[in-house]
Amino acid sequence: MQARLFLTVVIMLTLCDSIKTLRYIVWALIFAQGFVAYELNMSWIQGFNRMEVGFAGMDNNFFAVAMLIGSVLAFFEGLAQKNILLKLAAFAAAALQAHVIMFSMSRGAMLGLCIVGFVSFLVLPKNGKSLCFLLIAMVLALYMAGPSVRERFATTFVNAEERDSSSKGRIEAWKRCMKTMAEKPVFGVGIKNWLPYTTAHYRVHLEAHSTWMQAGAETGIPGLTFLVGFFVCQLWFLLPYIRGLENLPDPELNTYARMAFVAIIGYCTTAQFVSLYTMEMAYYTCTVGLIVLKIVHLHKLAMEEQELQDYTEDPTLEERQPVPMMGGA
Repeated sequence: MQARLFLTVVIMLTLCDSIKTLRYIVWALIFAQGFVAYELNMSWIQGFNRMEVGFAGMDNNFFAVAMLIGSVLAFFEGLAQKNILLKLAAFAAAALQAHVIMFSMSRGAMLGLCIVGFVSFLVLPKNGKSLCFLLIAMVLALYMAGPSVRERFATTFVNAEERDSSSKGRIEAWKRCMKTMAEKPVFGVGIKNWLPYTTAHYRVHLEAHSTWMQAGAETGIPGLTFLVGFFVCQLWFLLPYIRGLENLPDPELNTYARMAFVAIIGYCTTAQFVSLYTMEMAYYTCTVGLIVLKIVHLHKLAMEEQELQDYTEDPTLEERQPVPMMGGA
């Protein structure tokens, strides 16, 4: 799984060197996620909630996070599109995925949806068009969240005495992970060895329900640092373009930079509540951000090369002789 994911990311980074190719990649992700979301919504309308039993080998929490990332990609692509049909298709894919999050009953994904909405407000240009679409999306999300969804989400913030067994189990698992990191800080218990380890030491066969906690317990503090750094470093390099401190060669790249930035923050937040083994959507979204950085870098190199070529080929330039220094300096 890791090798396949790594190879896919390398191929995408190698082949994609233009906005046109990047657009194709984003639309492939939007279509794939949107189609699955459509099928899940149709099943829910017909009376069978497939998310209750999981989908494609993933439980409801895992797949809800994938829907969260996909909804961010679709929403920002809808904002950028000028073609009305493509704009509607992107917004429809975002709405369908947001609704899947609602009936998945995943509190972590619901919290992530709230966070990406807030971060989107911070990074979007403060013009009437963008804010209007964001407001419509927020109102639609509140409308899709029925009483049962709101009741489920409200249990996220109850005090310790009122927590359900799921929340208590998560807190207990996180404590065990922190204890394991303190006992085995360098190498951990080994990749994919958390379940056997807890079975042997705690008589409990249960995931940590936290990507960061489980990564720290399995790979030690160095492994956790590298994993967190992979996402945080990309946020750091994208931040100047998000804040408008550096200009991008094409305005469309601003959309993709914001898209990757918001989606990564949404993933990093929800990953605290779910053990996400090699979630493809997260790494594909990171690849979108890396491609933005690559295109900007290639543009800078081309500009520098063009300036050097203009300088060397300009016949009006005179050969400059060194000026003698005065005073024997």
